[in-house]
Amino acid sequence: MHSRKPSRLRRSAPFALAMVMSAIFAGPAFGQAAVSVTYNTSDILIAELNAKTVTVERGATTLATGTPAGLAGEFGVNSAHIPGDTGCWNSFVPQILPGDTVTVEGADPIQIPDMTVEMPTVEGDSVVVRGNAVGVDQSLLSVQLHPANAGRFSNMGSSGGQFLDSLNPIGFSAVTTFNGSSFVTRFSGLGNQLALAASASSVVEFDPAALAAVDPAIAMVVDYEAGAEPGGGGASGCAEPFAPNEAKSVNKALVNSQATDLVVSGVSQPGASASTVTLIDSAGKTISAPASGGATWTATVPAAQVASLADGPIQIGSAYSIGKGGTVKGLLTKDATAPAAPTSSLAAGSYIGTQGVSLKAAEGTIRYTTDGSDPTASSAAFSKALSVASSQTIKAVAIDAAGNMSDVAAFAYSIGAPAVAPAPVRVLAPSAPKLKLDALTLGSRYSLKTVRKRGFSMVIFAPEGAKVVKVRLLRNGHVITRVIRKVSKDGVITVVLPTSKKGRRSLKRGTYKVQVTPGQSTSKFGVTTTRTLRIR
Repeated sequence: MHSRKPSRLRRSAPFALAMVMSAIFAGPAFGQAAVSVTYNTSDILIAELNAKTVTVERGATTLATGTPAGLAGEFGVNSAHIPGDTGCWNSFVPQILPGDTVTVEGADPIQIPDMTVEMPTVEGDSVVVRGNAVGVDQSLLSVQLHPANAGRFSNMGSSGGQFLDSLNPIGFSAVTTFNGSSFVTRFSGLGNQLALAASASSVVEFDPAALAAVDPAIAMVVDYEAGAEPGGGGASGCAEPFAPNEAKSVNKALVNSQATDLVVSGVSQPGASASTVTLIDSAGKTISAPASGGATWTATVPAAQVASLADGPIQIGSAYSIGKGGTVKGLLTKDATAPAAPTSSLAAGSYIGTQGVSLKAAEGTIRYTTDGSDPTASSAAFSKALSVASSQTIKAVAIDAAGNMSDVAAFAYSIGAPAVAPAPVRVLAPSAPKLKLDALTLGSRYSLKTVRKRGFSMVIFAPEGAKVVKVRLLRNGHVITRVIRKVSKDGVITVVLPTSKKGRRSLKRGTYKVQVTPGQSTSKFGVTTTRTLRIR
């Protein structure tokens, strides 16, 4: 069996990552040459092998090359290398994918298997790691947890507590179950080390020589690290850019039922060109359109095809002349569901005197007209109660964030002139004009449940010259509550009585009266308008 060597990989992420990685599982033994490929971070680790070149091939095409350091030590690009003992990719950091072949000078080629793993999760008193390994001998998989920030486990684990290994459970228990290509590993019996394990990096390893009786001359292993991606730079100061094949942007992130084409833009690895873009909706349906371009490309998806997709997030895949494209999430969402039509605070019908009308919608912006025409996205936006002084029809629609428009709601009002009060025989107080409300919008019947939750809501239209309005709520001749409000510039005031939750909860079934009196000041009031209300 292989002797174990402490991992030389240095984790830079402060949070838990997951990796399919074979270097740590099987060894190598001290002094043994080794090649470890963390394929989704484009990192090559070379130990005890004085290699001069590294190549990545996709079929018959050389995708990228790298130059190891002059030292007989390691070559790395992203996070898994020792500072000062590394080399760089030439020109750009490749996107290494399953099926690619990585060749390190002096070692056999390594074909990248299709292996992925998810971030670790905590379930009860266990730490769980899930992943996939397609076409891989399951007996050669080992799942591990590596503490972050160079921590160590106490009284358990391998290499002095540097990691927990599912195939060598020292001081804990681990069970891995398989369902086809999927696997789940559950670490338990961790005791007071649960928190350290929960925050650790999660690793699953594959080593073709793991069960060999004798160590091979050169250990060959493949890794996958969840939550990580390639990046130039690193400890050695490499500055190459990462060049994946994938979509990068869309001309609009939120599409609706309106017929407009969708333009997708993306990038290709050097030497590759995009051929097709594919949209995948939330129900799994796919549509495709041709793409064109080299290092940067675009594809136009016709509006009719976009309209056939289901609502929800849409993934974007792409195909290339060289290499597989990544499937990108988070760039595009479809919402073609129209919102409900607006409602009005005042039912359509015939009324005497000016009325106040408020519009309400469950979502979106309300657009309205008062001339009988259907509203559009450029019609006036509703923001405050409308004063309806003459017969007219208010039409309104709701428009949501995606631009979907509701059905048109229409509210026709017939407004009659109020009765003219007879002229007074004499003026008792000529210096104090008798101000009288223009209109008062208030219901006459309410349910007890409604008023205890919302109170009596009214819209008051104050007359010209009024500075304040006094509002009182009475029952059996006794004042329950009263408020005095200043008159706004447009003369429209909204009042809710009682003003407090406690006052509203104290309401009971029966008959109430609301008295509204406008005034020039708090000492000079005009005519009181009284309305009778009933709570059922």
